[in-house]
Amino acid sequence: MEYGYYQYFDQWFETDLSSMIMRDRNFPSVIMYSFGNEIPELYFKMSEPILHKMQKIAKSLDDTRPTTVALEGSYNMNYNPVAMGIVDVAGFNYVESRANDRYYEIIREEHPEYIIIGSETVAHPKCWYPVRDNDYVLGQYVWTAFDYLGEAVDFMKIQYIPTLSDTYMRDRQNENKEDKPLLHGWPNSIIGISNTKKPDYYFRKAIWSDETVVKLAVAVAEKWSRVMPATAHYNWQEGEKISLYLIYNCDEVVLKQNGVEIYRESRLPNDRWIPEQVEITYIPGELELIGYKNGVEVARDVLKTADAPASIRVTPEYDEAELGGYLELSVEIT
Repeated sequence: MEYGYYQYFDQWFETDLSSMIMRDRNFPSVIMYSFGNEIPELYFKMSEPILHKMQKIAKSLDDTRPTTVALEGSYNMNYNPVAMGIVDVAGFNYVESRANDRYYEIIREEHPEYIIIGSETVAHPKCWYPVRDNDYVLGQYVWTAFDYLGEAVDFMKIQYIPTLSDTYMRDRQNENKEDKPLLHGWPNSIIGISNTKKPDYYFRKAIWSDETVVKLAVAVAEKWSRVMPATAHYNWQEGEKISLYLIYNCDEVVLKQNGVEIYRESRLPNDRWIPEQVEITYIPGELELIGYKNGVEVARDVLKTADAPASIRVTPEYDEAELGGYLELSVEIT
């Protein structure tokens, strides 16, 4: 990179770090200072003196907040454990690429003194469970909350067009064809680019919100899914076995198929953070998930089999808009 800012890092990092902290240290929303994201030097000893300097600067200006730095955890290389121990909280990105289901356990076994944060993770629920289950992991930052345009993902050679997304990756199988889809953006977030709330949104709302959440979703084949692999439509082959996600944060749920109760589940509060999976035989009609608290119904969600198309309904995001200037309007077509 000919004109990258890295060329001026040695000259400016002390000034830039000091300016950032003095600018933001009076904002209560700032909980931690990060010295960098996916820095290659973190694999080598050369990072140690730089991090020591940065840590000294940060603590001299604000000793009330911890510091962190984020390591790209998917590389099959040995990172510098001394460097990651200089900051207060060791940040690791995408460790599941290397550690599979063990996530942060291996790091903790090697370095029991580390306090860890998932400084960048996918939105899939499986990346939340290691945070929930280990008190030495502070939390996670998800890439990303919203789908967006402009991500250069073609280098990943992904052969996946997401079921739930409003944007599409390039279909590499069509790479040499003139009609191949264009590369538009990143589709693996919690909320779609047109503000569509995906099942993963309700999973996280069930965890973090005081509002009652009761939501049904149908599991789909997981190819390269970075979110909960599920959809909210109910049109399948009759007699087909399908798996449902039951997402809820109330005391009890009852699942009905065409008015007949087929499943009932009660769980302890912490267990509600795991989406229940239930396999059923698909029958066209209606699925209902009914949530109860203290024996009283508090919410329900319904999936219905769509009839033959009869019309197209276009619903704008809002009814009125002022003319002039730039306008971005999301339109739902059903």
